[in-house]
Amino acid sequence: MSVSRQEILELHDLVLEESGGPSSSGVLNSGMLDSCLDKYTSGDPWLPPSIDQFERIAALLRCLILFHPFVDGNKRTAIVAASTLLRKLGYIFECDIEEVVMVLVQVALGTLEVEEITEWLRSHSNPIVI
Repeated sequence: MSVSRQEILELHDLVLEESGGPSSSGVLNSGMLDSCLDKYTSGDPWLPPSIDQFERIAALLRCLILFHPFVDGNKRTAIVAASTLLRKLGYIFECDIEEVVMVLVQVALGTLEVEEITEWLRSHSNPIVI
C-alpha cells in the first residue's frame, strides 16, 4: 500500500476546504512533507523494514503532525490521511471527536510514540463488512 505526495496534497486541500484555513496551497516545507512520506514507505532508517501497515500509518500521522509540513491543518490532514489509508486497507476508523482531538494534541506535544499511536489506531479500526 502506498500513498503519493499528490494524494496527501489533495487530502490537505480537502481538509482546508471542509474545515477552513488560510489557503489550499499551504505547503510550508516540501522537504518535511517528503520526509513524512519516506517514513510511511519505510525509507526511514529508524523504522524496521518488517513494520506492518498500522505502524506505517501511525508513523505518517505522527510525522505530519510533528514535522508540520503545512501552513495550517497538519493535525486534521494527518487524521484524514490515516483514516483514508485504513479504509484502503479494508478498515473503518471509528472514534469520537473528543478522543481524536485529545490524541492529536498529545501527538503534537510529543508525548505519544509510534507504538502508542499504532495501538490507538488498531483499537478504533474495524474491518469493513460488505
